[in-house]
Amino acid sequence: MSILFPIPIPGATANPYGRAASRGRGLGAAVLSLMLLAAALILSGPFAFLAWLPALLGRPWLWALTLPLALAGSACVYAMLVAGAAHLMGKREPELLERILVEE
Repeated sequence: MSILFPIPIPGATANPYGRAASRGRGLGAAVLSLMLLAAALILSGPFAFLAWLPALLGRPWLWALTLPLALAGSACVYAMLVAGAAHLMGKREPELLERILVEE
Protein backbone atom coordinates (compact mmCIF):
# COMPACT_ATOMS: atom_id res chain seq x y z
CA MET A 1 0.00 0.00 0.00
CA SER A 2 2.82 2.42 0.84
CA ILE A 3 4.47 1.73 -2.52
CA LEU A 4 1.28 2.51 -4.44
CA PHE A 5 0.21 5.55 -2.38
CA PRO A 6 3.05 7.10 -0.34
CA ILE A 7 2.37 9.77 2.28
CA PRO A 8 4.64 12.84 2.27
CA ILE A 9 6.82 13.25 5.33
CA PRO A 10 7.45 16.67 6.92
CA GLY A 11 10.80 18.36 6.34
CA ALA A 12 13.60 18.49 8.88
CA THR A 13 12.40 21.78 10.38
CA ALA A 14 8.65 21.11 10.08
CA ASN A 15 6.41 19.96 12.90
CA PRO A 16 6.00 16.15 12.67
CA TYR A 17 2.52 16.46 14.20
CA GLY A 18 1.41 19.27 11.89
CA ARG A 19 -1.10 19.28 9.09
CA ALA A 20 1.01 17.31 6.59
CA ALA A 21 1.70 14.52 9.07
CA SER A 22 -1.91 14.20 10.21
CA ARG A 23 -3.23 13.93 6.68
CA GLY A 24 -4.27 10.34 6.02
CA ARG A 25 -4.96 8.38 2.89
CA GLY A 26 -8.75 8.61 3.18
CA LEU A 27 -11.68 6.40 2.33
CA GLY A 28 -10.17 5.18 -0.94
CA ALA A 29 -7.21 3.75 0.94
CA ALA A 30 -9.52 2.01 3.40
CA VAL A 31 -11.38 0.37 0.53
CA LEU A 32 -8.12 -0.58 -1.17
CA SER A 33 -6.80 -2.03 2.10
CA LEU A 34 -9.92 -4.17 2.42
CA MET A 35 -9.51 -5.33 -1.18
CA LEU A 36 -5.85 -6.24 -0.56
CA LEU A 37 -6.86 -8.11 2.61
CA ALA A 38 -9.52 -10.02 0.69
CA ALA A 39 -6.96 -10.89 -2.00
CA ALA A 40 -4.57 -12.19 0.67
CA LEU A 41 -7.33 -14.34 2.14
CA ILE A 42 -8.23 -15.72 -1.29
CA LEU A 43 -4.57 -16.49 -2.04
CA SER A 44 -4.11 -18.24 1.30
CA GLY A 45 -7.32 -20.27 0.98
CA PRO A 46 -5.89 -23.24 -0.95
CA PHE A 47 -2.99 -23.58 1.48
CA ALA A 48 -5.27 -23.44 4.52
CA PHE A 49 -7.47 -26.09 2.89
CA LEU A 50 -4.44 -28.26 2.18
CA ALA A 51 -3.28 -27.93 5.79
CA TRP A 52 -6.67 -28.96 7.21
CA LEU A 53 -7.52 -31.64 4.62
CA PRO A 54 -6.33 -34.53 6.83
CA ALA A 55 -8.57 -33.35 9.67
CA LEU A 56 -11.52 -33.13 7.28
CA LEU A 57 -10.83 -36.62 5.96
CA GLY A 58 -10.16 -38.03 9.44
CA ARG A 59 -6.70 -39.30 8.47
CA PRO A 60 -4.06 -37.55 10.62
CA TRP A 61 -1.17 -39.38 8.95
CA LEU A 62 -1.78 -37.33 5.78
CA TRP A 63 -0.38 -34.27 7.58
CA ALA A 64 3.08 -35.67 6.86
CA LEU A 65 2.36 -34.94 3.18
CA THR A 66 0.00 -31.98 3.15
CA LEU A 67 1.65 -29.78 5.77
CA PRO A 68 5.03 -29.51 3.98
CA LEU A 69 3.19 -28.89 0.69
CA ALA A 70 1.10 -26.13 2.26
CA LEU A 71 4.16 -24.51 3.84
CA ALA A 72 6.18 -24.72 0.62
CA GLY A 73 3.33 -23.33 -1.46
CA SER A 74 2.68 -20.42 0.89
CA ALA A 75 6.41 -19.64 1.02
CA CYS A 76 6.51 -19.56 -2.79
CA VAL A 77 3.52 -17.23 -3.00
CA TYR A 78 5.09 -14.96 -0.36
CA ALA A 79 8.36 -14.89 -2.31
CA MET A 80 6.50 -13.98 -5.51
CA LEU A 81 4.64 -11.17 -3.76
CA VAL A 82 7.85 -9.75 -2.26
CA ALA A 83 9.60 -9.97 -5.64
CA GLY A 84 6.67 -8.16 -7.27
CA ALA A 85 6.74 -5.42 -4.63
CA ALA A 86 10.52 -5.04 -5.08
CA HIS A 87 10.12 -4.77 -8.84
CA LEU A 88 7.37 -2.16 -8.47
CA MET A 89 9.45 -0.25 -5.93
CA GLY A 90 12.47 -0.29 -8.25
CA LYS A 91 10.45 1.17 -11.12
CA ARG A 92 8.79 3.85 -8.99
CA GLU A 93 11.69 4.81 -6.71
CA PRO A 94 12.41 8.28 -8.20
CA GLU A 95 8.72 9.19 -8.22
CA LEU A 96 8.23 7.90 -4.68
CA LEU A 97 11.19 9.85 -3.33
CA GLU A 98 9.89 12.98 -5.02
CA ARG A 99 6.40 12.51 -3.52
CA ILE A 100 7.66 11.63 -0.05
CA LEU A 101 10.24 14.41 0.22
CA VAL A 102 8.00 17.18 -1.10
CA GLU A 103 8.54 20.58 0.55
CA GLU A 104 5.39 22.40 1.63
